[in-house]
Amino acid sequence: MHVVNLLTTMSLVLIAQTLNQRNTEVIITMEDKTLVCKDCGKEFVFTAGEQAFYKEKGFANEPQRCPECRKANKAKSGFGQKSNYRR
Repeated sequence: MHVVNLLTTMSLVLIAQTLNQRNTEVIITMEDKTLVCKDCGKEFVFTAGEQAFYKEKGFANEPQRCPECRKANKAKSGFGQKSNYRR
């Protein structure tokens, strides 16, 4: 078992298998990160759990906006809202 320790505060363990064509486990620990919103400039926390979710979904970039600005941006653009279109 290979252990990669990338900061341990508020850590989350992820297990990846089949490394170098072998059945090997890699344990990676993550910690919460403090990011700055590109819209309002406020600091927000990108939790270890959110990082694991982003990694699982294959998202390459960290969030650029705080949750409040993301919500406001989605509401402004109408993303996720039902339309009046009938089939």
